Parts: sequence; structure tokens; C-alpha cells
Amino acid sequence: PRRILEFGTGRGYGALCMAQAAVDGGFDCAVWTIDRIPPTHAQPWAIEEGDAPRVVQRSLAEVWGAHIPAELTQRIHCLTGDSRTVIRQWRREGRPCVDFCFIDGGHDYRTVKHDLLASFQLANPGCSMVLDDYTDRKGYGVKRLIDTEITPRLPQEALEVIDLMARDRTVFGEDVPHKMVLIQGDQLGRAALPQLRECCDATHHGH
Repeated sequence: PRRILEFGTGRGYGALCMAQAAVDGGFDCAVWTIDRIPPTHAQPWAIEEGDAPRVVQRSLAEVWGAHIPAELTQRIHCLTGDSRTVIRQWRREGRPCVDFCFIDGGHDYRTVKHDLLASFQLANPGCSMVLDDYTDRKGYGVKRLIDTEITPRLPQEALEVIDLMARDRTVFGEDVPHKMVLIQGDQLGRAALPQLRECCDATHHGH
């Protein structure tokens, strides 16, 4: 993928891993990553800088500037705002359609549906998508969206549930497997993407 869209920058580990994969693969790649928190805004950060693990108040810009090589950071474009606002401005800002999407921003049902719909709308042919947190955790909507609206409309070979062999233990007493879902763009039939766009668009506006 030469153009990647990520929902949910967090501390940037996902964006950095994707940029590093492009470096390792020897191809040009740009990553656009969206988050509500500006890269200059300090946030709690668990970090090990050679003395001992600790939690400090640092901004993404500070940590990246001190520890991450420019060959990675120059591939990454941080966009600040909620995903609805950023996507509305996407084409106005002259940004391109994308070849891969990583969806890991807001996890409630409505936000996940919006972000997946945006991915379908901005997808180049063959674009694949990964959704993190396919789980039964309280307040999370990824699993409901995939199971009820996406899986019935996809060829079986186009969707894969990835078990990360880890568990989420939460303050609500939940103890559930941590999984992701991969929608493989090269396995979608010619009619699948328009149908998914139409389906998600209709339910998005209807609810």
C-alpha cells in the first residue's frame, strides 16, 4: 500500500510500524493518521529511556523528535480532529484515495460505522482494512457491526478474524480475547464494495 489511512493515532505505534514496514519493504508510502489529541499536546506516556520504566507527561511530537528517525516520521501526516470533521475535509484538502485502512479510533458502534464507511468511500480498488478490538467489551461496537452488517455481505474468503493470543481484562470485570478483523480487498467481488458502501451509508444516515 502506497497510501494508508489510520483512525486513532494514540501514541503513534501503529503509524510508526506501518511506516517501518514500508522502509523494510523498500517502497514509498504515506500514512495519514487521525486523532482528537494534537501531536503537540502532552499526555500520560509510559516510557523507558534507559533508566527505568515510568509514566511521564509528554507530547507525541516530543517523543518522536527525541527517539524516532526522520525516515519514519517524514512518511506520517498527523491530522487533528474527530474523524467526522477530518473526513469531511479530506477531498477539499486534496488528499488521495487510499490502499489500506487501519480502524482503531472511537470504538462505539456509531463511530466505528462512520470510520468503516469513510474507508469504503476513500478506498482504491483492492484496498484492505483492519479493524482492531473485535471483542465483546462493554461499549465496543466493532463486533456487532462486523457480525450483523458486514459478514453477511462479504464473500467468505474476504474476511478473516485474527486472534492476537492476548486478553483484555477491564475495570468492568471483563476478560475477553483480543481480536482484529481483516477485510481483504483483493478478495472482494466487483459488486461487493459498492454494496457495502450503499449498505453502510443507508444505515449510517438512518440511525
